[in-house]
Amino acid sequence: FPWDIWKFLESPLGKRMKQAEKEGKLYRERQFMVGIPASEMGKGQSDSVFVFDEPTIGLHPLDVQTLLGVFQALVDNGATVLVIEHDLDVIRNADYIIDMGPGGGEEGGRVVAYGTPEQIAANEESVTGKYL
Repeated sequence: FPWDIWKFLESPLGKRMKQAEKEGKLYRERQFMVGIPASEMGKGQSDSVFVFDEPTIGLHPLDVQTLLGVFQALVDNGATVLVIEHDLDVIRNADYIIDMGPGGGEEGGRVVAYGTPEQIAANEESVTGKYL
């Protein structure tokens, strides 16, 4: 599966992210942690996209579970949540995964597998799938 960023940008998620950014509703991790009042969390988020880059770094496993609850609350309120992550608990809880690899650094950079956690686990090319 060749990764084509232009194809992604024209996909429904890519278009939604571009629109959310234009409207000031594309929230990146740092913005989320310091810039969104807790009172906003319970409101409808159907036009918001949240991007988190390895948010579990340094977290205790119990805190990861709390974070998963926050992600689910955002999704339940209609938001799109995009997480770049290596933590298997987070990966297992995803609705959809894009597995990059096959290794890290120069050994990676291509889409190895994509789909639900079950589909990734069944994909023999996915290193991540072997651990799910």
